[in-house]
Amino acid sequence: MHTENITSKTEAFADDVTLTLPYKESSIREAVATIERFSKISGLRINTSKTQVMAIGRQVNKTARLAPDLGLNWVDETR
Repeated sequence: MHTENITSKTEAFADDVTLTLPYKESSIREAVATIERFSKISGLRINTSKTQVMAIGRQVNKTARLAPDLGLNWVDETR
């Protein structure tokens, strides 16, 4: 299995984490897979009802929803 390197920025405070990833389906899928692997080891789970995904940048199609089968909550602004 080949996985590509992902350049990302991560910020964390208490139980909130912000990931800044390239706007590519492979980036989103790898981030979700990494979180799932961590969950199996730690027993911690992501609260998907509070999880938000937002496309940013001028070159991004903000109406396109990458990896729709993952059931991510796409938003136009964060709350």
